[in-house]
Amino acid sequence: MAREPPRLRPLQLDDRERLIRLYHRASRESLYKRFFATPPPEPPEFMLDWLVTVDHTMREAVAAVQGDEIVGVARFDRDLDDPSRAEFAVLVDDALQRTGLGRRLMNELISIARERGVTTLYGLTLPTNRALLGLVRAVADDVEASFGDGVVTVMFDVPPDRPDQPEPAG
Repeated sequence: MAREPPRLRPLQLDDRERLIRLYHRASRESLYKRFFATPPPEPPEFMLDWLVTVDHTMREAVAAVQGDEIVGVARFDRDLDDPSRAEFAVLVDDALQRTGLGRRLMNELISIARERGVTTLYGLTLPTNRALLGLVRAVADDVEASFGDGVVTVMFDVPPDRPDQPEPAG
């Protein structure tokens, strides 16, 4: 029997243990691409505190949940100086990469950003992270990319709501 596709919901404070399990399931390569550093064996407490502390206004995070496990997270943090801009990040369980889950998470995050008045999203990634670069090009038009200090910054305007586009499965 096929597993149900992950359901999307806001990240909650009590998701800490689920995030730890996602961290442990992630490959070292996935964690390096997400955090730009060699991952320690255990996620640092300060990082877990930061990840689960979401006010759903300035900081938002969407979790993809399958069974009782978080299998993906997309988040944004609004700029304090210009809350119409926000930095985004995505992490998808290695077993579900390239299934459309990252796209579902980003589309949901973009929808929330639009509702909250965010007009520009940007993210930092390594130049070797072709999956994220492709994901951004799949969900946004007119993506700007710049390279500096070994990191690519991708930026795009939050697209208007497109109800005529079907949501990809998975």
